[in-house]
Amino acid sequence: YYARLKACSENGELVEWVEFFLDAVIYHTRKTHERVGRIEALYSDLQKQANAFNSIYAHAFIDAIFQLPRFRMNTIKHMIPVKTPQSMYVLLEKFLKADIVQDLTPHQSRNKVYGFKALLDIIK
Repeated sequence: YYARLKACSENGELVEWVEFFLDAVIYHTRKTHERVGRIEALYSDLQKQANAFNSIYAHAFIDAIFQLPRFRMNTIKHMIPVKTPQSMYVLLEKFLKADIVQDLTPHQSRNKVYGFKALLDIIK
């Protein structure tokens, strides 16, 4: 990048710099498009699995973890219209058991952080 930019300013190689820059834009656009496709496929797969969790809140939970792939219970519970805190904990346990959500702080008993690893791996 810097070598091309320097050649542009010192030798007037503007066309070469613009081509280099546009190649980089094209490359990153393709990578982003591929990531978006993987995210859409992951979302679709999870929505298809939602009924298996036997919870009217499963779809809302999936939407929430796509918005916050790293979360604490006290943050995500405001995103899901559960009637009782216990319902939220039961739902979280189902997603943990299915290995969709992982406990990122297993050494802690309070203020645990959970992660949606499949999405985090795509967006890293």
